[in-house]
Amino acid sequence: MREIRQGIRVLISSPILRALTGSEATIVLGGYIFLAIYPLFMVESLGPSAQEVGLVYAAGGIGGLAGSLLTTSIVRKLGTGHTIVWFATLFGVFGLAVPLAVFVTGYALPLVVFAEFAQWMMLVVFNITSGSLRQSLTPDHLLGRVVASDQVLGSGLQPVGAFMGGVLGQIFGVQTALLIGVAGMFLAGWWVFRSPVREIREMPTEPDHTLDRSISPNAS
Repeated sequence: MREIRQGIRVLISSPILRALTGSEATIVLGGYIFLAIYPLFMVESLGPSAQEVGLVYAAGGIGGLAGSLLTTSIVRKLGTGHTIVWFATLFGVFGLAVPLAVFVTGYALPLVVFAEFAQWMMLVVFNITSGSLRQSLTPDHLLGRVVASDQVLGSGLQPVGAFMGGVLGQIFGVQTALLIGVAGMFLAGWWVFRSPVREIREMPTEPDHTLDRSISPNAS
């Protein structure tokens, strides 16, 4: 429990780590609201065949692979901070294509396939870059505690988001619940845009040793 408290204290004390954690937590919460009713939306509103549903999910895997291969080049071109801000924001932007697909039924499948590909690409690039930044800033002796606290927070929000998605879908309807989930995803970009993250051009080469002040001197 002492180490858990230390990890959370370090995450909260640093404006950069706090923004990264808030952004990731928002993505998880909004994403799981979205995912809880995403299959139901596709089946009820778009009526795809089994093969088309498989194509949608396959596009997500290809997007994730593309993101993992392109992250280094993207960060080199845009910079660390701008990559994190832009890709967190675009993750929500491309999510809009799914609920909007019902208004263009002739292009519904291509829109959903595109959204799946693009969102997973944005998410993978964001996760790799934000995770690398967290590791670069955190002193080695605090890294395990910080990463574990961040992962526990993200994992803890998964069932919360899924439950909220089901409740919102039951009360307001599937499409409205999807829009609420997408709106939550948009907030992920707000966290990092309003923080020092966007000013970071290069990945830090040295950890931020001021983070040691957030725990007691004998805690390490």
